[in-house]
Amino acid sequence: MRGEYQAIKLLAEVVAFIALTSAIIVVYSLRDIMVGYLDKRTLRGVFLGVFIFWAGYLENVFNDVYTTELTKVLDDVLVALGMMIILITSLQMKTEIRAIKPRVIAEGQPILKPGAYVTTKASLSEILSLLQGKRLLAITRYPRQYEKHGIPYIWVSNAPSETAIRPTELAPLLHKVLSSAGEDTFI
Repeated sequence: MRGEYQAIKLLAEVVAFIALTSAIIVVYSLRDIMVGYLDKRTLRGVFLGVFIFWAGYLENVFNDVYTTELTKVLDDVLVALGMMIILITSLQMKTEIRAIKPRVIAEGQPILKPGAYVTTKASLSEILSLLQGKRLLAITRYPRQYEKHGIPYIWVSNAPSETAIRPTELAPLLHKVLSSAGEDTFI
């Protein structure tokens, strides 16, 4: 009976370890996307904590196969240390998430480089002259001026319309932007 229990426990530990490893691989494959939102130091801290946590879990599996006094303690120490590093780094992440800092369009600026800009008093024709023939996709609450110039737009509104997206529907807005914008599109 005890042998069956040990075999079932070992099998459960191995399955849990495989699931944990798979989840870590998926998250690690998204690191290029995460670098856009977090600084590299914070990301390295999170992955260090995850790796130590993973090593503790691996030690837990080995502990079921070959138990010593050291392995009984080591797996718990590694898991706790990894979780503490993840917790501390996660708390830092909350304060370090990068925000897009828009640049103000200056009068007479010849070419707009990729990035975020804020217009204070620039007219649509001034903006179009800065874009120098590139496509424009407007996300606006006031679509009439874009309709006049034949510029594609996404209308942020609660009004029922084919071109409207509700202000609270961020996922559909992102989908529409990504499916409408090309490499040379300014949004």
